[in-house]
Amino acid sequence: MDKFKDELAKIRSWLILVAFGGLVILIVDNFWPLVDTVKQLLSYLDVFFYGIIMAFLVNIPMSFIEDKIDKYLKNVDFINKHHRGISLFLAVIIVALFVTVMFMIIMPETFDSIIRIITNLGNIFNSFIDNIENLLAYLHIDPVSLNDLDLETFLNSFGLDYASIISMVTNLIVGTGTGTITQLINVGGTFFDLIIGFFICLYLLGSKEAFIRQGKKLLFAVLPKDIAKKALYYLSQTDDIFKQFVGGKFIEMIIVGILMYITLSIFGVPYVMLVATMCALAVFIPYFGALAITIISVLLLLSVDPVKALVFFVIYQVIQNVDGNLIYPKIMGNATGLHAVWILVSVFFFGGIFGPFGMLIAVPLTACLYMFISDVIHEKLRKKDLEITDKTTYNDI
Repeated sequence: MDKFKDELAKIRSWLILVAFGGLVILIVDNFWPLVDTVKQLLSYLDVFFYGIIMAFLVNIPMSFIEDKIDKYLKNVDFINKHHRGISLFLAVIIVALFVTVMFMIIMPETFDSIIRIITNLGNIFNSFIDNIENLLAYLHIDPVSLNDLDLETFLNSFGLDYASIISMVTNLIVGTGTGTITQLINVGGTFFDLIIGFFICLYLLGSKEAFIRQGKKLLFAVLPKDIAKKALYYLSQTDDIFKQFVGGKFIEMIIVGILMYITLSIFGVPYVMLVATMCALAVFIPYFGALAITIISVLLLLSVDPVKALVFFVIYQVIQNVDGNLIYPKIMGNATGLHAVWILVSVFFFGGIFGPFGMLIAVPLTACLYMFISDVIHEKLRKKDLEITDKTTYNDI
């Protein structure tokens, strides 16, 4: 019996390794079905997630207002006594004004431009071809004649049906009589869920200290003290990273959008609201956002006036440089500390899993994961009394 135990002890590590390898293979082989299952389960809690997301967003201006009240108005008894209610009310007003401006001014004009582009797509394509020919002629380049090429012929050459594409895109934008705003609500959830989520948001923010206290109690009751302490630290750091990133990006988006709108309007660039809105939203998607918007906008403006396309390109590059060297560092500081490579990988990975929403949260989420993994690695190296640099070789260890 003892001999059997000894033999079992010798192969135990190999059995564990084989079992772990089998588990990894099983997870990898069923990764996407597992993701789909988790997403399906989480969909039943949509209304609570809406409330949590709203609470997180509203908490950013609310915390800012509370800090200012505590700093400048703490001697005013009524305001100090009701600072939470006042801060929450003002924060909701700020968010409501932002949403109102988006839905009542920016979005209608933006979608009106999109619909006009779609309904005149054939003419826009012909203008694009004419302007390309004129531009090449101005540059003394002798192109193959494009006069006989129209959009329908161009699409048919790739086996695409012009009428079907126009119908599909128009239905996507206009909808079946319900309007674009209703379609956006259907994408994000039902209107009823959003209303319930808003009230959940108010409850969460009105008593956020109580919920935080309950969460801490649960954390330390379930987990060992050391692990709970580390978990609390990482949760706090994650909250700081997301608040700084999301809050900073919203401010950066507004500044870039306003700068683009004013500058493009001064130079008479067409589709100004559409282009400025796209440039503002591109702020949330590193690298790919700016590249995609540049290509789309330049191609669109080339159909109207090549000079205006060039003007847009120059203006956007200037504002991007101002944003990258002045606005972003001033607002964000070193919010993520991620190398460009990790940012690109994160956008690809989380965008592939969660779509556009994944691309939006990719950077802060990766920053949190990077922080955790980095701390674990450095702790392991410290226990082994190792210091690894880029110049370390196997002879140094």
